[in-house]
Amino acid sequence: MKYLHILNGDASFDLFRRTSLAGDTLVWREVLCEGPTIVKVGSDAYWKARKDFLISHFPEGAKAHLAQFQKELSTTDLKAYDEVVLWFEHDLFCQINLLAVLSWLSESQETKQRCSWVRVDQLKDYQELTGLGEIDPADYPALLENRQQFEPHEQLLFAELWELYCSSNHHELIARSILLNKARFPYLAAALEKHCQRFPSTKNGLSELEEALLKTIASNSISERQLVGKMLRYDRLYGYGDLQFFNLLQGLQSLFFYQENKLVLNSKGQQLLNGKAKYQSVQIESTYYGGASRNDFVWESAQQQLLPTEAKK
Repeated sequence: MKYLHILNGDASFDLFRRTSLAGDTLVWREVLCEGPTIVKVGSDAYWKARKDFLISHFPEGAKAHLAQFQKELSTTDLKAYDEVVLWFEHDLFCQINLLAVLSWLSESQETKQRCSWVRVDQLKDYQELTGLGEIDPADYPALLENRQQFEPHEQLLFAELWELYCSSNHHELIARSILLNKARFPYLAAALEKHCQRFPSTKNGLSELEEALLKTIASNSISERQLVGKMLRYDRLYGYGDLQFFNLLQGLQSLFFYQENKLVLNSKGQQLLNGKAKYQSVQIESTYYGGASRNDFVWESAQQQLLPTEAKK
């Protein structure tokens, strides 16, 4: 049995290399939960869209990482493998990447290899939301042993969800994901709900994370770096890294000022948190998640629904 192991990022790859597991590896160096996406992963249009976004939002090292990923993806011959094993976690970051991987596999496979996914919650010594980077390399063989096989119809449904994510129909994502067996795929619906909460709230025009950032500033005497440190521990379902939080904070600069290197909310920021104003920013129109502009939808927290913006006019 010849395996291709696809790992979501270098943290788990570094640990994987310390194991004796057989097979080749492909590191999925992407952050598809942010920026515009193209359905056909690996196409010229895909690489152009991703390059333009990543270089503008993550300038340090983005070009080299994308070039390395493009080379690995284009030289991977799936026909050479009996099984593809996907090492992806529970959070939004990983789950959106997982949709893209399964779409790419569905498009690329000339012969239908087995496809499987490792699940941390299958190991009794680890909590459900433990990241692969937090697991002892000695336990990686047990993860492989307890992997979950994808059925062909499940792979197709993941590919359909990726197509929806790349379209403007994000309000259909949660309902469509419910068609997957929750016992077999416990993370996807929760991750997609977090995705929906990234759109402006009907309450104050802030996303869930933006509101959490402002609340943390309001209740703490805190520097930028301390704030990002707190946010990294705020909600493990997002899977965001520090650069993503720094970018979020930059987008909120009109709502705070600095006093002795500490962040302090201004009157506009206070009004937003008190529900006396709504956040509006030109950045919202230029922010894309897949095929949807952040301006296309609002999140109705009371109904737990993502609604097209037109529905609120």
